[in-house]
Amino acid sequence: MSRAKKRKVSRSGAVWHLSAEEATLAQKPYINAHVCKTGAHGDAKYNRCKAKRNWQKQMRDEGTFRGPLPFWARTYRGDCSRDRFMQARWGIIAGMDERVFHTASGAVHYWVDAPDASLPWIVFIPGLTADHSLFGPQLEFFRGKANLLTWDAPAHGASRPYPLDFTMDDYAHILHGVLEGEGVTRPLFVGQSLGGYVGQCYLHWYPGAFAGFVSVDSAPLQRKYYQNWELVALERMFRVYMSIPWRILVEWAARGAATTPAGQANMREMMGKYGRLEYCRLAAHGYQMLAKAVRADRPYVIDCPLLLLCGERDMAGSTKRYNEAWRDRGGAHVEWVPGAGHNCTLDAPDFVNACIDELRVSVFG
Repeated sequence: MSRAKKRKVSRSGAVWHLSAEEATLAQKPYINAHVCKTGAHGDAKYNRCKAKRNWQKQMRDEGTFRGPLPFWARTYRGDCSRDRFMQARWGIIAGMDERVFHTASGAVHYWVDAPDASLPWIVFIPGLTADHSLFGPQLEFFRGKANLLTWDAPAHGASRPYPLDFTMDDYAHILHGVLEGEGVTRPLFVGQSLGGYVGQCYLHWYPGAFAGFVSVDSAPLQRKYYQNWELVALERMFRVYMSIPWRILVEWAARGAATTPAGQANMREMMGKYGRLEYCRLAAHGYQMLAKAVRADRPYVIDCPLLLLCGERDMAGSTKRYNEAWRDRGGAHVEWVPGAGHNCTLDAPDFVNACIDELRVSVFG
């Protein structure tokens, strides 16, 4: 029989049973904190675990402000009250009257500047996750030349909280209620990105409602322009958005949507009003709305003069390709906005204003 191995007992009489890894780490004072699970030090594995826990906490933390630039708007935990949100909001156009349209699901805020009943109307509808500040330069330029109306779409900007229970058709019907309540007839419609889709859906339900149509960095809704894989991808964007850390997502969105500092700052400002989870859910729901509207396979006839505006450096999805196809297959006229990105209303406001004004004069005289 082999002699049993004798164990050395510490002077205090305590016997510590350490794993091989813990015993090795315990011999290294500079990473000994890994064994004790305390202190600022630790080996690479411990640091990776700690970083993962911090990232998971950030994923769960919906409302905490995490912007990389210190001058962004403040966001809040949980549901924002109306007063607190108003303090953080940016871009309200001075002199425009803010009004509210109530639906069964919530309140929709919109702004009106109608100094003269004899003037024609121009309606500005911003895109997905954007608010009315996207059209700030246009609202200033056309003041006095036309009666103006813009909104924060349901679940966007000031029109929150609002449940994500709507479709593109619902957007069109809500907008119709707003325009009808204000007595707006035959306006010049200007829709950016999602706003352009809403306008096409609007004309499906209310043909002949617009005197002119300006699509800004948007695309056609007809099924023939889309491939199956594109629609499948649009319906599965939530996990894609949630897989990107918030800081990186904000910066990517700002740089991807605009090419100028002013345009990028506006995009960061608009995103700063949302919590991470709220933003990702809203964006994913918007893409699902788009896919559903396309799959409906409707004609989506635009029965009025049509102008397409698209930034030369628009990197949002396949917007440029869609506008080229819209021109080649649909006969639409495209104006490529020099040096502008997806939010060309802010990247090149003078060029955009001139194009819209030219159509306004040709339509209304």
